[in-house]
Amino acid sequence: MKKTFKISEKLPSENVLEFISFLRFLHYDESSDKLLNILLCDDDQEIDDEDSKSWFTHKFPPISVSNESAVLKNIKDLMISQLAKYPTDLEYDVKLMEECNKGNLSLKKNQKNCLVLRLGEKKVKNLFSQFKRY
Repeated sequence: MKKTFKISEKLPSENVLEFISFLRFLHYDESSDKLLNILLCDDDQEIDDEDSKSWFTHKFPPISVSNESAVLKNIKDLMISQLAKYPTDLEYDVKLMEECNKGNLSLKKNQKNCLVLRLGEKKVKNLFSQFKRY
């Protein structure tokens, strides 16, 4: 199952909560019926079989320690794989931005905007890649 999320380093963020909820659902272990209880007892959340978006916007609280551990490992692994796709690391972009801000490096407006965007993406992914498994 594939779903796209916009993740921010500002917590709590609705997008981050939705992302984590989605992963909690994906890593749900059927040996616990807590998820089913959450779905059945939540009168504020309607689930429509024809509208899968409403299903996955449900904000699931932590289900179990093993589920939460699997979610954090999944996030960490995903962010590490995303960071590996960049040709440079975060430190390189930070130094590049410092040189640009000092006036030692001249970038066109579009190049600087791309650097700002890439730097922001790497900061968020780096933050989430540092999750530890307990």
